[in-house]
Amino acid sequence: MSTIILAIAMTWFGILSIPAPRNLPPVAVNDEVFVGGYTNYLEIPVFANDYDPEGQPIEVIALGTVYLGKAELLEGGAVGVSPVYPTDRDPDHYKPVLIAHGTYIISDGLLTSTGHWYVWH
Repeated sequence: MSTIILAIAMTWFGILSIPAPRNLPPVAVNDEVFVGGYTNYLEIPVFANDYDPEGQPIEVIALGTVYLGKAELLEGGAVGVSPVYPTDRDPDHYKPVLIAHGTYIISDGLLTSTGHWYVWH
């Protein structure tokens, strides 16, 4: 009993501190879009499926590397994409072809995570 009272007293006076809950990074879920026809521009709502494990508000803070195509960060957590279509594609070849790919970064205010977006044709 005296041990419990001592622990309570030490906590009360700040001698024994209780560790704060650990902040986990937000989760950026990869996004894939399949385009059936040809388009010069499309918007991907990359932020729509991302979340923070503690429920803290998150936001897209930057566009990362764009590996294929052109991209811009839009308001509201979307990425505007201008894909690049291959010029030497076999018309009888029906396997999807990657026409745009890049990354984006989300934050909960303290920690960040990187997600990938892909556009297939």
